[in-house]
Amino acid sequence: MSAEDDEEVPTEKTEGLPELLKGWARGAPDGRLILCVAVGTLVASASAHWRTWGWQATLSAALCVLAFGAWGLAERELREREAAGGPLSRVLRIGRATAELLGWLALSGLVFSVLSVGLGLWKS
Repeated sequence: MSAEDDEEVPTEKTEGLPELLKGWARGAPDGRLILCVAVGTLVASASAHWRTWGWQATLSAALCVLAFGAWGLAERELREREAAGGPLSRVLRIGRATAELLGWLALSGLVFSVLSVGLGLWKS
């Protein structure tokens, strides 16, 4: 047995989608997160209003972008105010959890709407 056998082989940690998105949101500038919220809101409102072909997929994708930006802004603000505590921290935690829930629901809606469109085209 040599010294080389005693060394541990580093294992690569694979990140899942939640960790990847959280890392992106934490590293994004405030302006980009605000733009995500604004564009997501605008596109979601437009697709819900006009309801053109595939509007459910567009709405779900826009809500994903909106939730990403909202989660990132709430997380950043919460980290800055973490030491202060108080009622604002509680509101930010609720907002962050709501944005995360909206993101997951919008992602599942996007998957189902894309599958629905795909199966509808395949069926006909």
